Amino acid sequence: MWLPGTYISPAETGLYYLQSRYYDASVGRFVNGDDVAFLGIAGAVLSCNLFAYCYNAPLFFADYFGKIPQAIVVITRICAALFVSTFALSIAMYAYATIGAGFDNNIDISSWWNPIGNLMKNRLENSKHIEERIKSYIRHMSKKTYSKKEHINFGSGKKNMKDMDLWLSVGNASNCKLTVTKKGKKSWFSSKYAYKIKIELSDLYDFEKFSIEKNGLIITAINNALGYYPMNWGILKSYNWKIKHEFNYYY
Repeated sequence: MWLPGTYISPAETGLYYLQSRYYDASVGRFVNGDDVAFLGIAGAVLSCNLFAYCYNAPLFFADYFGKIPQAIVVITRICAALFVSTFALSIAMYAYATIGAGFDNNIDISSWWNPIGNLMKNRLENSKHIEERIKSYIRHMSKKTYSKKEHINFGSGKKNMKDMDLWLSVGNASNCKLTVTKKGKKSWFSSKYAYKIKIELSDLYDFEKFSIEKNGLIITAINNALGYYPMNWGILKSYNWKIKHEFNYYY
């Protein structure tokens, strides 16, 4: 890095000299403060910090209070918390494959106390894929109840975060039975009808081998490195799961 108006100090130090202070490029900051004679002389806030960071653009940026490293840590923690919250179901089902599946590889997650089941219920109620299917069934209703069992693929609904979590945790499921029952109007001032939705969903939790041609480099690398190969090596265990869930829907 070369700072305007500077020269390199003796080769053995590798420091740059600016006014009366030395800049160490290896750590990205000045190793000593400016002479107090320069304090505020430029009439700018930068001239009030005798240890201003260059941050790779000395003419534009300064860390006036030395808090930038703290901000980076805080932002990193927030991003990590958001990631865990957004993909909680995927993380929980993956964790069960590493620990629980070795003891029980056929589980029912329908119970109200089951943490994996509660996460999946939340995702299913907010899934755009499920909502589209419910609306389609309502349009085909000729009686009070309409029920159908068919395959579902959450992969094409990745734009919705709830569907993204379902895509990573469930992916394709061949057994998805949806029952829609008309209950009546929501209230006297609403034109929406109330429906009871019953979902029965089951599948085998495992990983197939992805290819770069179909899934792209990044997704293929993550899936194969964290899923397919660990399952082949016995680090992860496949397991069958099923869930039944009912909720109200207004349309």
